[in-house]
Amino acid sequence: MPVEISDYVSGGFYITKFVERPAYVSQDLLPPRILSLSSCICPFVPDLWAIGWVNATHEERLEDAQKFGLSNNLKEVMSWVASRLDKEIGWPNVYYSLDTAQSFRAEFLSQTNDVIMLGIGLHKSYIEEFMDFTKPPDQQEYAPGVESGVRSCIRKRNPLKEGDVLGFELLEIEMSSLEHSWLCNSLEGYAHAKLGINLNANGFIDRLEDAQKCVESISRGDVGAEPGLWLPWVVLRY
Repeated sequence: MPVEISDYVSGGFYITKFVERPAYVSQDLLPPRILSLSSCICPFVPDLWAIGWVNATHEERLEDAQKFGLSNNLKEVMSWVASRLDKEIGWPNVYYSLDTAQSFRAEFLSQTNDVIMLGIGLHKSYIEEFMDFTKPPDQQEYAPGVESGVRSCIRKRNPLKEGDVLGFELLEIEMSSLEHSWLCNSLEGYAHAKLGINLNANGFIDRLEDAQKCVESISRGDVGAEPGLWLPWVVLRY
């Protein structure tokens, strides 16, 4: 799919894994296993469970760590994340560089074959809208003094790193972080039926123009979707 990398800025890097296609999305439009930048769908490492000051029980942290086979390394993972949070890692699951993501994988996931490293990019035409919407208040109850990792990346305007382009995912922003995917609301069926848009073999939208058309429809309130700012993000695999 033609994507001009120079037209995008980096939204950071992420370590996740494929999940089985949820029952609530279209079996006809999506592959049996999917990827998403929404933690509603896919697990991430690190994430809230790996951040020490987040209110979570030890059992909850272990359950999430085990998704990556890291329950026996939970203490070490949390220490690794704590020493890099706000420097090399952003709230709650963003690596600021591919090198940092690769370092984590080498240290903790070298024996794991099913983890995926992704990066996302935002078209330059959306930067100001994103920055205005995500401007943090003076006090943030959910993360005092912490700017979201994806906002830090967009603020820096770092160029998008070349990778294997998977397509575009529509993601909703709340409190300056990426939250819901359009798949959370099963909007892929609406896009296909009403807008004539198909998904590629990766489960993403091929063209920015089609992704923009979907975002415009969502933003007008044509369909039921989570409140917030919806934008198209290009997804790359490394």
